[in-house]
This record gives sequence, structure tokens and C-alpha cells, in this order.
Amino acid sequence: MRVPLSLLVFVFLVSCGGTPTKNKSKRSYDDLGDIDKYQKKPKVSKRYSRKTDRFPFGKDEEDVLISESLARVSSKIAGKVAGDDDPISQIIGNCYKKDYNDAFEVADKNYESYKKNPAYWNQVGTCFLLKNEQRKASIFYNKARSLNLRYTPAINNIGVIYLQRGKDQLALRQFKKAIRLNPSAKTPKFNQANIYLRYGLHQKACSIFSALNTSTPRDVDVVNALAVCNMLRRRYNSAIARYKSMDRDFHERPYIGINYALALKLSGEKGEAQDILDDIDISNLGVLKKYYRSVKNFIARGRR
Repeated sequence: MRVPLSLLVFVFLVSCGGTPTKNKSKRSYDDLGDIDKYQKKPKVSKRYSRKTDRFPFGKDEEDVLISESLARVSSKIAGKVAGDDDPISQIIGNCYKKDYNDAFEVADKNYESYKKNPAYWNQVGTCFLLKNEQRKASIFYNKARSLNLRYTPAINNIGVIYLQRGKDQLALRQFKKAIRLNPSAKTPKFNQANIYLRYGLHQKACSIFSALNTSTPRDVDVVNALAVCNMLRRRYNSAIARYKSMDRDFHERPYIGINYALALKLSGEKGEAQDILDDIDISNLGVLKKYYRSVKNFIARGRR
């Protein structure tokens, strides 16, 4: 069976940034005029620092890339970030919990102190992106860039919007730009590699994933990507070994579990493949629905 590239590992990450508090809001923050609405007595402005523009997760975390992105975190971890003392982290943590009103109240409350900080606007933009409001997200990402043209998280996120609009070439340009401005940034490299994989540039993609794995050896999305690289090279047992190195809870994630089940089937382990497939959370397959059905039918057949 030819491994279906169209849906294997394309998990594109939004760069959050922001160093890692719970409020209830009556405001919706949907009025884009809020960007310049508040003219209160100025407070001390919180300056931006790249060194502190990340979340406080160490090497013991399973998802090391979440120091730059919360795109795949559990509600438990999002709650941890939302409960931090830093307002910027409160904003994005609440948004990943889908507590948008709480997030926007924090944004309103801290506007004067953070209005000149690009990380603040980046987080607000990501809240709108999570609400599938691309136009508003784009406005806030560009606001972040107007404050710092070299602010790579916003550049990466503009690339993600291009991807969602089907403009892969423009997205790749943004990811490359973010990498050029900040060579240590992992998230745009991950996104760049996924585009290469999407277009069959396996050697380029897998080389980037391998480099990422050196600095983030336990990140599940990097491990998943490398497992797919093994599958494309017909090294099914190596792919299986990578999936087995993960915590079993991650196998319930469709984009990981489906790939794992496929690798097992391709190695001749039909029974184990079916077990993994049965454990996948299929309540929200989204774009993976067709891929899931294809792998399910393939496993059900007796031939390899």
C-alpha cells in the first residue's frame, strides 16, 4: 500500500511565545477598534524580551515544543499556563481552554501595560485564530509586527494563516523568514518541514525533523514525523519503535494513532493495528476522517 502523504503528519503549529493568572468578562473584544480604544493614564510599559518570550516547560515535558507553541496541549497544561502570574500567558492559556471571555478580560485589563509589547498582540491574534476568525487574527499579528518587524512568532503565525487559506508558497516564505530572523526557533522549522513533506520532498523534511529531534527528543509531533519518515522509507519496525516510545495516551490522538496503526499493518501486525485503531478518539476527526476510513478499510483487508 502506498503511504498516503496527503494527511499523514501535517500538524502546523502556531507560535505563541510569551512567558508564563482567572477572570470573568462581560466584553467580547470583538471590536477591532479596541486596538487603540483605551486612552487612560499611562502605566509602566512592559518591554518585550526574546529571552523571556516562551513558556516555562523543561526537558522533562513530553511536548518540548510547547515552550514556543501551545497548539497541541491538553486542557490540563493550558490551565496551568492560564493560572500563571504573567498576563500574556493568562491570555493564551485561557484561549486554548476556549475561555475566550476570560482571556479578553485579561487583555483589556493589561492593555496599557502591554500595548507596546508584540507578544501581547500575538496572543490576542492567536485567540482569534483559535476562534477561526482569520481576518482579525491577521490584524493583530500585523500589529505585533508593526511594533517589532523581527518578531518571529507573529511571522510564523501569518504563515499558518496562509496555510489555512491554501497559499502554501506564501506560508513557506513566512516560515523561512522566521527561521532567518531567529535560527533557534523550532516552530517555524517544524512547519517548514511539514510543507516539504506535503510536497514529497522527503529528504529535506526528514533532515529538519532529525535536527529538531536532537534538541526536542521527546516531543510527540517530532517523533510522529520521524516515524512517518521511517514509513516512507519502508522501515516499518523503526516507525513502530518510535510510536512505542510515546506515552500510550498519545496514541489516542487521531493524527498519531492512525499513522501508528498503519505502520503496524504494513509490518504485518494486523491484530495490534486494529487494537490501536479502536483506541483512537474519533469524536473530532475533522480533515482526518477520510484518512481514518482509508486506513480502517486497509486494516480490515487480509492482504498487506
